[in-house]
Amino acid sequence: MHSNAAEGELSASEDVFLPQSEVRQFEAKLSDIPAPLDALPVPEYFSSESRANDSSYVIGYRTAMTCDHIVDYFNKEMERLGWRQTYFIKAYESILHFEKPSRWCSVSFRPYICLDQTACANLVIACAQKQDSA
Repeated sequence: MHSNAAEGELSASEDVFLPQSEVRQFEAKLSDIPAPLDALPVPEYFSSESRANDSSYVIGYRTAMTCDHIVDYFNKEMERLGWRQTYFIKAYESILHFEKPSRWCSVSFRPYICLDQTACANLVIACAQKQDSA
């Protein structure tokens, strides 16, 4: 995952901070998942869970892209990175779901009005290993 966020601590609210180094650690673990160039991390969306042979990651961003542009962006970039789209749900909060042989990734997004009153979107990207069906 790549973003062009400024150095230092990033915050989406007054009480949630995430050091830039921690943001980069999440992004490194999701290196085959794209993020729009203008994407700014939203710290309260970041989480991870690890078990014996499984790990999952959630990462969130705010972008100035419209929801239609987000769909186009992820469809093109995820395919380029070897992901296959398995479904798309278009609603107020839309969901794109992608898969690789051993992993899945869901991108949910909804419109958001930024503090400067411009139209933005919140993105939440969740990825995990597929569970064995045995």
